[in-house]
Amino acid sequence: MAGVDEERIKALRQLVPEAFVDGVLDVDALRAELMPDGEESGSVEPFGLQWPGKRQARLLAVQDPSLTLARVGGEGADEETTGHVLIEGENLEVLRILQRGYRGRVGVIYIDPPYNTGMDLLYPDRFGQSAREYLEHSGQADAGGLLTSNPKAGGRYHTNWLNMIYPRLKLARNLLRADGLICISIGDQEVHHLKSVMDELFGEENFINLVSVKTKVAAGASGGGEDKRLKKNIEYLLIYAKDQSELGSFAGKVQGEPLMDVIGEMREAGQSWKYTSILRGAGERRYVKTIQDGDGQPLQIYVREGIERTTVREVMKREGLTEEEVYRKYLGCIFSDTNAQTSIRTRLIEAMPPLKDGQMYELEYVPRSGKDKGRQVVHSYIGRTVRRVIWLGDVASEQDGVLVKTERLGTLWDDLKYNNVGKEGELSFPNGKKPVELVKRCLELIEDDQALVLDFFAGSGTTGHAVYELNRQDGGRRRFVLVQMPEPMEGALATISELTKERLRRSARQVREAGATAEQDLGYRVYQAVPPRVRTWQAYEGSDIAELEVLLARHVSQLEEGRAKNMQAEVVQAEDTLWKGWRAEDLLVEILIGQGFPLDSQVAVREEYATNAVWEVSHETVPVRLWVCLDAQVQVETVRGLTERDAGTPVVWICLDGALSDRDKMMLSERVTVQTM
Repeated sequence: MAGVDEERIKALRQLVPEAFVDGVLDVDALRAELMPDGEESGSVEPFGLQWPGKRQARLLAVQDPSLTLARVGGEGADEETTGHVLIEGENLEVLRILQRGYRGRVGVIYIDPPYNTGMDLLYPDRFGQSAREYLEHSGQADAGGLLTSNPKAGGRYHTNWLNMIYPRLKLARNLLRADGLICISIGDQEVHHLKSVMDELFGEENFINLVSVKTKVAAGASGGGEDKRLKKNIEYLLIYAKDQSELGSFAGKVQGEPLMDVIGEMREAGQSWKYTSILRGAGERRYVKTIQDGDGQPLQIYVREGIERTTVREVMKREGLTEEEVYRKYLGCIFSDTNAQTSIRTRLIEAMPPLKDGQMYELEYVPRSGKDKGRQVVHSYIGRTVRRVIWLGDVASEQDGVLVKTERLGTLWDDLKYNNVGKEGELSFPNGKKPVELVKRCLELIEDDQALVLDFFAGSGTTGHAVYELNRQDGGRRRFVLVQMPEPMEGALATISELTKERLRRSARQVREAGATAEQDLGYRVYQAVPPRVRTWQAYEGSDIAELEVLLARHVSQLEEGRAKNMQAEVVQAEDTLWKGWRAEDLLVEILIGQGFPLDSQVAVREEYATNAVWEVSHETVPVRLWVCLDAQVQVETVRGLTERDAGTPVVWICLDGALSDRDKMMLSERVTVQTM
C-alpha cells in the first residue's frame, strides 16, 4: 500500500504544489486550494510567505473569466497564415481565458514583470469584477486607467506587488507542458519574495537556477540616498520547471562572447591566451595497436607522420593576415596543449614511445561517462612529453559572421550586450527593454524548436522579436502568444500594445533583411479582450439583496420573453441567447476558446452543407473536431448529411438553442456530440 500512497502523493504534488510545505503535504493548505470559498480551518499558519490579501489572491486565480476574445482584423501581419498571436487585454483576465485552450501546451514562459521599484504601476485586481467595470478601468470604455502607483510610503508596498503577481503565476503554471520552463526577470526589490512564491506554486524541487545577469557597467552614485549603496549592475533571472523530472539536460547549453574580445580582455588583464598553435598539415595516419582502459574497454592508438606545426603569429607574417583573419581561416586547426594528468593519457604514455618531431598520436575510444558518454571520440597528443591537444574549434565557432568563444552556460550571464538595447527593434521603450539575446537564451533552454512561447507582460515585444530571430537562425517553427494591456503612453503611439505591434512589424522586417526564408512565419494576429457575445449573468458585487433579486428577475424575464415570442413564430432568434451586434467570426472565436481550442486552430467552411453555413475547427493538439452552425435553423438536409457522415475523428456539433428539434438532436447524438447555446 505504501507504493500506492507514494504514487498518489506524487500525482497530488504535480496537481497542487501549493499544498506541500517543506516537502510535506499540508492538509489545511490543500483544503484552501480545493475549497477556496470554504471556512478557514483555524489552525496555525504553516511555514511560508504570508501577507495580507493572499487568500483573495488565491480566489482571483480560480475565478472564471468575465470576458472573451475577439479578433481584430487588419492590425496584424500575414493574418490568415500566421501562428503567432498578440492579445490586447489585462493579463490576469487573459490568463483565465486561455486556461482551456492552452492548458499544458506552452513550452517556455518568459516574463519581465514590474520590479516594484516604488515607481512602477501595478494592477489593482478586483475579485468579481464585471466585464463592464473591467472595460472602464482598462480605458476601453472611458479615459480611466487600470494601473495604479505603488509607492514605498504607501504602507502596502510589498503586499500590493505580491497580490498582483501571485494569481498570474498560479494560472501560468497550468499552461506549461510537463517539460516546460518559466523564466522571470526580476530586480533585487522582490527577488526574495518571488522565490518564496515560486517555491509554493511550482514546488521547491522544481527550482532550477537563480541567474545573475550583468546589465551595465557600474557607474557613479545617483543621489537620493544611493550614494550610500553600491551601484547596481546586476538583475536576476529566476528559472523553474513545471516538472524537473521531465526536463531535458542543460549539459549542451553554452554562452558565448566574440573571440577577439576574449583575447583582448585576457591580454589587458595580463593573462595568457593559450590557443596559439596551428596544425597546417595533418600528415599520414596509421593504426598502431589497441590497449584497454581500467574497465577493460578498448583504446585504439594511431600515429600521424609528417605533421606541420606552426603558430598564429608565424602565419600572420607569412601570409600577411591580421590576427582575426588567421583565426577565421584556420579555426578548425588551431589548438593549445596541456600535460593534464588523466588515466587515459597515462596508459598511452606507458604503452607507446615518446613522440618525435613531425609525429602526433590519436586515441579513439567510447567514454562510459561525461558529456561524450556512448559516442566515439578522438583525442590527439603532441610533443615529446605527449601533451593533450585541445582544439579551439571545440569551444569556438562562427555565428552570423562573428567568431564566438563558448563555454558551458552557468549562473552568471555577463556576456549579454545592454549598450544597444534601446535601439533593438528600432523603438525606444520608457519602461525598459531586455536584450533579444537574453530571451533567446531562455528559449534555447529546452530542446524544442517548435515550442509555444508565452509572455504575458509583453511590453515592447522583445519576446516576439526573439522568436522571429531564433527561428531564422535554427530553422525552428516556434510560435508566440504575447499579452499586453492597452496602457496609455506618451509619444507617437497611444498605448503600449500599439508599440508592441509596431515592434513586431519592424523586427519582422529586420529578420527578413537578415536572411529569413520566404517560408518563415513573420506575421501575427491580434485579439482583444471583450465582453462575451453569449448572454450570461454578470457578477454582482453589491450587498443589497433586494437589488440582486430585481436584477436576477430582469435577466430571467428577458430570456424567457424572447424565447416565448419566437416559439410562437416557430423560429429561433440569435438574440434570444446572444447580445445585439454580435458577429459570427467573433462568436466563433468565443466558442473555440470555450471548447479548448487554441487561437491558431484551423477554421474552414464545410462546403457540402449548402443549406447552412457550417464551420469546421481543428487543431493538431485537440483529438476532436468542432463543427459550428450559427444559423437560426439547422435545415433537414444538414441534419441528414451529418447522420450519414462516416465515423472517424470525433465531432462536437454546436448550434443555437432551438435551431434543432428534439427529434433532430436525438438523431445527431448517434453520430456527433451535440451542444447548444
